[in-house]
Amino acid sequence: MSGAIAKGGLILIVILVGSVIALTNAEKKLNFACKGIATLDGVEMPTEFSLRIERVRWYIMWGDGDGSVWLETEEGLLHFFTYFEDDGLYWHFAREKFLQPPFGLFSTTSNKATIGMRDGYVIEGHCKTAPLYD
Repeated sequence: MSGAIAKGGLILIVILVGSVIALTNAEKKLNFACKGIATLDGVEMPTEFSLRIERVRWYIMWGDGDGSVWLETEEGLLHFFTYFEDDGLYWHFAREKFLQPPFGLFSTTSNKATIGMRDGYVIEGHCKTAPLYD
């Protein structure tokens, strides 16, 4: 009888631990369609681009490195940013933690994105949420 109780208790613990992991580990994806200006060596051109922001949450805490950003330019070029930081007002993203181009900034209050692709080449635009396509 006590062996059955111990086995039942072990199964209950496994179920509880699995539930906690499932409830506290989540992924959030946001798509944005943006229109703005691309500045290349001082020359401004109208442009459109898309951003996809993916966040992974563990134990209900967001932290550096648990998100990534995809940028698709008007020409169809994809850029992947693996460093992500949320300071409450802005989302900072870059290929690496040390903000060397390309890197970007996204305002969570105005939905404005600014991406420095390289020296002399900057993309800026205002973004609207777009549907998710998986």
